Amino acid sequence: KVQDLAMNIWRDEMIEKVHDPLVSAILHDITGDRRGVSTYSHILRDVIHSFVEVQSHEDPQGSQLQLYKDLFEERLLENTRKLLRERKLRNCGSRMTSATT
Repeated sequence: KVQDLAMNIWRDEMIEKVHDPLVSAILHDITGDRRGVSTYSHILRDVIHSFVEVQSHEDPQGSQLQLYKDLFEERLLENTRKLLRERKLRNCGSRMTSATT
């Protein structure tokens, strides 16, 4: 089946071989989007969704989110925590500057 072949190629050539730089690129664009920089959000969504599709294709009865969790979720959460800490520090700095002027 063509879909089987496509899923296998995507898993073997993209997810297994380059998942670290792929996830890093996704997180970079998500950070940009959160900071108001225009991104290709539909491409980001599709790549992230492919983690779920590949997993559900390989193991229809298993956890469809396992690959997403293993490769992406923790890095996304850490990225989010870092961004929120930066915003909090920036907001505190802005309030301190406003209070002294």
